Amino acid sequence: MHNITKEEKKALFDLMKDDNLATVLADKGRCVVVLNKSDYNHEKCKEFLTNYPYVQMRQPNPTSGYRKKVVSLIKNLFENNIINVMLMEN
Repeated sequence: MHNITKEEKKALFDLMKDDNLATVLADKGRCVVVLNKSDYNHEKCKEFLTNYPYVQMRQPNPTSGYRKKVVSLIKNLFENNIINVMLMEN
């Protein structure tokens, strides 16, 4: 036994076909919620980030900073004749 009419069921299936909408079951109760997909995705991400304490924001990748330091160090060593460049020919 269904609690919705044929017309309501057809309308629900038509809504489910729309790529711009998110059709999901409600957290509480036995009902269906239809939302704009971008709003739904935004809310789900926000919920995930606030409800899971082990999620941490990542810091920017430090690689470029390390690279600049290494290049500066090598340049300094080269300019002070501490190291030199040897070209090898085959």
